[in-house]
Amino acid sequence: MTKTKVVIIHNIVSPHVSTLFKEIAKRVDLTVLYCAERESNRSWSEFPSGFKYKVLKNFSIKFQGKDLFTYFINLTIFKELNQIKPDLIIIAGWDLFAYQMAFLYCKFKKIKIILWSGSTKFEPSWRRNLSLPLVRLIVKNSDSFLAYGKRAREYLETLGAPENKITIAYNVTDVWKNFNPDNLQAKSEIKKKLDLADERVIFYYGQLIERKGVDLLIKAFKLLREKHKKVKLVIVGSGNYKERLLKLSEHDRSDDTVFLPDLGDRSTSEYFRAADLFVLPSKEEVWGLVVNMAMAYGLPVIVSSAAGSSADLVKNGKNGYVFKTGSVKDLVSKITLAISDKQKLMEMGESSLKTIQDFTPQKTAAAILSSIASLV
Repeated sequence: MTKTKVVIIHNIVSPHVSTLFKEIAKRVDLTVLYCAERESNRSWSEFPSGFKYKVLKNFSIKFQGKDLFTYFINLTIFKELNQIKPDLIIIAGWDLFAYQMAFLYCKFKKIKIILWSGSTKFEPSWRRNLSLPLVRLIVKNSDSFLAYGKRAREYLETLGAPENKITIAYNVTDVWKNFNPDNLQAKSEIKKKLDLADERVIFYYGQLIERKGVDLLIKAFKLLREKHKKVKLVIVGSGNYKERLLKLSEHDRSDDTVFLPDLGDRSTSEYFRAADLFVLPSKEEVWGLVVNMAMAYGLPVIVSSAAGSSADLVKNGKNGYVFKTGSVKDLVSKITLAISDKQKLMEMGESSLKTIQDFTPQKTAAAILSSIASLV
């Protein structure tokens, strides 16, 4: 039986979705066309296997703001699609040239198109305002939709996507491949090794850029230390905001704030295992896959309400808390709630570990394959 030819157009080569694409490729004839190998603010260097892919020739325009946005331009996209002759195309967004041209290609060739989106209403920008008419046009003329989670589904509906055509395909990564806590040392042993014994360790891992809100976390930690002396804030990451964060930490005389370079997910595993609590304080965040990772380590999580994952992964009082985006006061309150009861902290970590087991590449692949099957 001939398999359905499917093309997924994705922004950059990301190891976090490779397992998902492998699962999809088991059922359809999949080719992934990447707009570029990487962005300058991403340090990933792994190349995928288990499915067909190609990195397209490109040039780019870079926009600097709260985050680095790179508009990749792939002039060969029509040629590539003509060579593959797909039965169906999935575009992973609407903000790149290849996504936009693939949409036109589908309309001209009368090919089914699925829009796969993680965007939420919590990402205001001049680019979004400028492109909104085009976005609405793409939404209106797409055949089906895949949403990262509840927040992405809600935003697609505000753009005009029919509710019955939206499939939730959770944003996931293969957290068990490198991050299974059963393969790591006990927390107490790692804390001793890292000189963190007898400390409540609050952990952040990610880019050090403005939209990630790490400045809010540093300010909250200063207030937290006034009542809780045996706490440590460990920040692992890199980015153009790091110097400002270092100065903020020095100004607040945060001797218990530790900055460490980002040496990759595997190198960071000990800090996940030593942590007692993970915080994602983002001012804007499509999803936040690092929350999936933290939960796989059995950590309670505190996540800003702007992060897409907060609506699907965080159950208040069960495995962590959602705090009001931008509110240092609320962040302090939620961290205090989490760390004040050691037994409760452990129970929330166990709840995280249990919850994240339902968010797998296999289940998301099944959702995507179901969406494909409904159209071909």
